[in-house]
Amino acid sequence: MQFDPQPYDLWAGLKYWGAVVGVCLVLVLALSVLISLLLAGGRGPQRVGRQILDGFRDIADLSFRRVWALAMLTFRESMRRKALGVFVVFAVLFMFAGWFLSDANPRPDLQLGVYISFVLTAVSWLILPVLLLLSCWSIPEDTRTRSLHTVVTKPARRLEIVLGRMVGFWMLGTLLVVVMGAVSYVWVVRNFPAPTLETELLAADGTAYPVEARLTNRVRVGITDPNGGESKRFDGPDDLHVVQQVRDEFPDAPGVSEQLSLELADVRADHPVLLSRDPLYGNLSYLDREGNPAERGTNVGDEWKYRSYIAGGTRSRAVWTFEKIAPNILGDTLQFESSFEAFRTHKGDIETGLMAQFIFTKNLREQASRAVSAPGGRFAALSRPVQDGAFRRAGDELRTLADGIAKRQLALTAEQLPLLREGYGRLAALLEPFRNPPPAHAGGSQPAESWERLPELIEAARGVESAAAARDVARLSASLQRLGELFRSEEQRLERELVDLRVPFTPFEVHEYGRDLNLVPRKLANVLGSRTDKAVVDLYDDLVHGGTLRVEVACLDAGQYLGVARPDLFIRLPDRPFLSGFAKALFADWLKLMLVVVFGVTAGCFLKGPVAALLTFTLVILGSFFHGFMGQVVTRELEGSGPVESAIRIVLQTGPTVPLEGWAKRISDLVDPALLKWMEGVLYIIPDLGRYSVAHYAVRGLDVPWSAALLPAVVTTVAYFIPFLLLGYYSLKLRELEAK
Repeated sequence: MQFDPQPYDLWAGLKYWGAVVGVCLVLVLALSVLISLLLAGGRGPQRVGRQILDGFRDIADLSFRRVWALAMLTFRESMRRKALGVFVVFAVLFMFAGWFLSDANPRPDLQLGVYISFVLTAVSWLILPVLLLLSCWSIPEDTRTRSLHTVVTKPARRLEIVLGRMVGFWMLGTLLVVVMGAVSYVWVVRNFPAPTLETELLAADGTAYPVEARLTNRVRVGITDPNGGESKRFDGPDDLHVVQQVRDEFPDAPGVSEQLSLELADVRADHPVLLSRDPLYGNLSYLDREGNPAERGTNVGDEWKYRSYIAGGTRSRAVWTFEKIAPNILGDTLQFESSFEAFRTHKGDIETGLMAQFIFTKNLREQASRAVSAPGGRFAALSRPVQDGAFRRAGDELRTLADGIAKRQLALTAEQLPLLREGYGRLAALLEPFRNPPPAHAGGSQPAESWERLPELIEAARGVESAAAARDVARLSASLQRLGELFRSEEQRLERELVDLRVPFTPFEVHEYGRDLNLVPRKLANVLGSRTDKAVVDLYDDLVHGGTLRVEVACLDAGQYLGVARPDLFIRLPDRPFLSGFAKALFADWLKLMLVVVFGVTAGCFLKGPVAALLTFTLVILGSFFHGFMGQVVTRELEGSGPVESAIRIVLQTGPTVPLEGWAKRISDLVDPALLKWMEGVLYIIPDLGRYSVAHYAVRGLDVPWSAALLPAVVTTVAYFIPFLLLGYYSLKLRELEAK
C-alpha cells in the first residue's frame, strides 16, 4: 500500500464544494419549477417560492431546546431497542481475540500493528450496522405506527425533527465509540506493557553500575553510581538522547553508555513501545548519475512505482527539502528516521546492509544559477558566472541582454517568457530570507548584516517577473538593466551570502524491513571545506535558508540501488503518547459513523425502511471500497476504462493495450465522454469514505496528522451534512405522512 500523507487544501476544497452544491441547487430548483408548472399551472412557481421561504423561516426559528428534547427521545428509543447489545458481540470478540492474534506476526512491532488494526476495525464495523439500521428505520417506523403524528402536531418543525433524530443517533454512536474505544485501549496496553530494563552495566575497569529503565514515549533511566552511591536520573525522548546524557555524566566509564545503548536496543527489539511518533515530512526530488535534476531515480524494473531508486557509487541523489526548520521548535538536535529499501544487483556482503549517507547542502548559487538561466538561449550564458560567484560578470551579461531586448536584437519566444517569469520569481524568493536574517544563537554564527540595497535587488527581480508575465518588452529591458547594475554594485555581498555548502554526516547501515534513527547534532564538521573557511558549521545558521533545510541521500555501495519514497525519510519530532494517535484514529471512525447516520436519517425521510437501509448500505460500500476505482475510471487513468470501450473489448476479446480501430473507436469516442460525465456527477454524490481510514497511522506507530488526515474527514462530514439535512427536511415536509 502506498503511504504518502499530503496536506489538505482547504480553500480548494471549499471552492469545489460550493461549485458542486451550487449546480445541484440550480438543477433542483429548475426541476421543481418545471414540475410545479405541470401540476399547478401558473401558480406552481409561487408555491415553490413559498416552500423556500418557509424553509428559511424554519431555519431562523430553529429551537435547540426542541432539538435536544427530540434527540433525547431518539436516544431512549434506541436504548429500548437493545442497541447496546452490540457490547455482547464486542466482549466475545475480545475474550477470544488473543488466541488468534498472539502469534500473528513474529516481529513485535508488526504484532502490535495487528492488534491495533484489529481493535479499530472491530469498533468501526460493529457499531456501523447498528447505527445504519436504527437511523434508516427510525422515521419510516414512526410514520407507520403514527407516533410521528403526535410530534408534528406539537410546535416542532420538520427541520427540528430531522436534526433531532441525527443528534440522538450521534449521541448513541458517541457512547458506543467512547466505551468500546476505552476498552480497546486498555486491552492493547495490557497486552503490550511498557518494557523495563533491570541490569548491571560494567565499565572498563569491571565496576558494576545498577540500572533501572522504563521505555515509554519518553525513556527514563536511573543509574546508581557505585563510587558515590547516588542514583542519577536521566530522561529523554529516545535512547540516543539518554545515552548521550549518560556518556556526559560518566566520561571516565565509556563502557557504561555503550552497553546501555545495546541493552536498550535489545529490549525494544523484543518488546515494542507504545508511542505515537510525530513526523515532519519534506518534499522529495532527484539527481541523476551526473548530478543533474531528474524527475525520478533509476528504473530497476519494479512494477510498483511507489519507490524510485538511486544508483550507488554515482552522483545520483535523493533530495529532501524540509520546511519550518527552527531551533526554537526542534531544539539543538534533529532526529532523522528513515526506512529505505535496498535493490541489489549482486550479492555483495549479505551480512550487512547497504551503506547510505546524509549530505546537508545549501545550494544558493546553484539555485540562483538555474533561476537566471531558466529561459535558455542567450540567458544560458548567465549560468556559469553565477555558479562561480562572478556576479560582476553576470551583471555585465544581464545588461547586454537588456540592451539586446531594448534594441529588438534579441527576441524572446513564447516558450521563453513563462520560463523567464518563473525563474526570476524564484530568484526573488531566494533573496527574500536575507531581508530578515535569523537572530544569532548561542554558539552559532552571527546573522548577516543588513543589505541597504537588498529591497532594490528583490524589486528588480520581481520587476522582471511581472514584465515577463505582462509581455512588456520595455519594462522587461529596464528591469534586467537595473538587476545587472545591482549585481555589479553588490558583487561582494552576493559572493559572501550566496554560497554552496555540502556537509556530509556519518555513513550508516540501512536496515531493510526496519527503521534507522540518526541523531544529527547542531554542530557539524565541514570536512569538504566547500565555499567557506569554517571548520565547523552550524546546522541552523549556516545550512538552513529561509526555514528550509536540504538533505541529500547517497548510496555508497557501487552497483547497488537504494529505493526511496517521500515518507521514507522524515524529521522525528518529540514523540507523543500512544493515546494521542489511538484517540485520533477513533475520532476519524466516529466521524464516519456520524456521516452514516446523516445518510440513514435522510434516506428514511423519503423511503421506506428496507429501501433506505439498502440505499445507505450501498453508499457505504461504494464509498469505502470503490470510490478510488471509480475516480480512476472517470479520469481515464485506467487504460480502456470507458464503459462502451470496455464492453467492446470484452466482445472483441482485446486487451487494454491494443488500440481500437474503425467502427469500435468511433462508437466509443462518441458515447463514452457523455457516460463518463454522468458517472462523474454520480461520483460527486457518493462520499469518499476512504478519507476516514486513518488507522494505518496508528498501526505504523505514527501520530495522526491534522492537515493530512483529520481535516479532510471533518470537512467531508460537514460538506455532506448541510445539503443532506436540507434534503431530509424538504422530503419530510412535502411527504404525505398518511402514506405508509
